[in-house]
Amino acid sequence: MADGFFDDAGRWLSEVWGEIEARSADALEWSSGSAPELLNQAFATLQERAANHPLVAASAIAAVVATLLVTRNVFALIAAGFFSIAALVGTEPVTDPLARMAFPIGCLTALALLLAVIARHRRRCSRLGRQAEEVEAQLTALQERYDGEVRWRMAEGRPAPSAE
Repeated sequence: MADGFFDDAGRWLSEVWGEIEARSADALEWSSGSAPELLNQAFATLQERAANHPLVAASAIAAVVATLLVTRNVFALIAAGFFSIAALVGTEPVTDPLARMAFPIGCLTALALLLAVIARHRRRCSRLGRQAEEVEAQLTALQERYDGEVRWRMAEGRPAPSAE
């Protein structure tokens, strides 16, 4: 029984490895041959849609620039850039099935990046809040010590310590 399991597992691994080799060969062929052509086609499509919808294009550029100025965060910039391009692409119907599949994947990836930025920001705010509370507690303790010192000096008739 164990031999049958290992035989089945070996066949399955062989099939998976063959599929991986086929996909990597396709990816290598795509990256060396048709990838630059597809990128040029995508840029041409973006330029055409930007020319057809200048207000959307200007808003998209403004959103990216505002994100850069406000957040100064690479992930937020990438997400804003993707959403801006998606807004521009979404002005007209998408007929290419590959582009139709890339759109939701890209949106979800951009959303994940934004959530990561928000989570990082919340952690940082929480940490800074804790540090502020610690500093405030230290300041309160020092103020109490200073007030005690002033009371003792005043009782003895000496001048209060200088606040340096």
